[in-house]
Amino acid sequence: MRRLAVLLTLVLAAVACQEQLTAPADCPTACPGGRATIVDTVLSPVIGLDSTYVGYVPALNGGSALITTGLAPVIDARAVFRFSGISDSFSLANIRRGYTIDSVRVAFSVIERDTAARNLSLRLYRLPANTDTSVTFTAAVAAESAGPAAVIPLLDTLRGGVASVVLTGAALARVAIPTADSGNIAFAVGLGSTVGTGVRLQTSAAVGTQTTITRFISLLGLTGADTVNRKQVLTGEQSLGRYVIAPRPPAPTGALVVGGEPSSRAVLRFVLPRVIRDSAALVRATLELVPAETVTGVPNLPTTLLIRSVLTDLGAKSPLEAGFNQQAIRVGTSDTIRIEIGRIVNTWQGPTGRTQTIFLQTSPEGASWSRFAFGSTRGMAPPRLRITYIKSFPFEAP
Repeated sequence: MRRLAVLLTLVLAAVACQEQLTAPADCPTACPGGRATIVDTVLSPVIGLDSTYVGYVPALNGGSALITTGLAPVIDARAVFRFSGISDSFSLANIRRGYTIDSVRVAFSVIERDTAARNLSLRLYRLPANTDTSVTFTAAVAAESAGPAAVIPLLDTLRGGVASVVLTGAALARVAIPTADSGNIAFAVGLGSTVGTGVRLQTSAAVGTQTTITRFISLLGLTGADTVNRKQVLTGEQSLGRYVIAPRPPAPTGALVVGGEPSSRAVLRFVLPRVIRDSAALVRATLELVPAETVTGVPNLPTTLLIRSVLTDLGAKSPLEAGFNQQAIRVGTSDTIRIEIGRIVNTWQGPTGRTQTIFLQTSPEGASWSRFAFGSTRGMAPPRLRITYIKSFPFEAP
């Protein structure tokens, strides 16, 4: 038995030292025969095919109203609001009754402000009741000469929400509505501040706005004991909400312009090398944009730049993919801006890869604090796409 155990041990040792395996393959013949190669490359857009398209979203449809002070000529904006008319009588139990106004509450929905700026206020100036979408920046500024009809303080702690003021007594005369105006009332809204800054208000183009003018009234002809029915409320909803802006300084000649009013978009077209398109494993892809001018706007309120791929390249009307890459760009930026777009470049690979075209746009479009100007292939430092990839691994033949 002892000799048998020794013999079995020798057999097992011999089997363990075998190099020829029966499954699944024969090593080292089927093992990799080289090392992974990591490559960095830089692509430029196709020369002359990077362009700016203008006219996408006007200020009227931007979904918010910009107000600035102390930042001209970089950006100089006023908000304009008109509130729907209310009747000069109130119906109670099918009887029309006159009323007196006890107080008026004017409220605006603030959605963005520079919290570093203190002691801000919204300043309301009367505009003609028939003010419409054709109102100009000049008309809004001219209204300031008559002085404010109301001032709404913005609490330093208010980041977003409703800011309002209640007018009573003699102050009611400043928001009185002549009968000829059919109850409509319109305001140009400026900003009171000791520093250059801005505020964004919600408009009727956005959902859930709380910008209203409310009149608290007392009905006439009711007995003194009927205190419940005597007090009523009339609310005027906004029928116009937009902003007007002085023309921004012109962008450098040949620059790719993104943002502004109406909004502009820039398009970049690339040609992906076959080695990357067909078989490489993408590690990262970084879009580099060189500002043609220092980014201007409202301090401490960055503007978001979106990078979007297209479903098919149809020029200015190209349908855009729903997803996007984004980066907030702060005022004062002059160095190269780098944005990771590996997800987008991945969609360009393979036999069914998408068109190698991207669009640059701002968010919110049509109501952005900054208008960007980037270098192009027309002479200034053009955009670059810096790609890191791994070449297809060189397996040996079995």
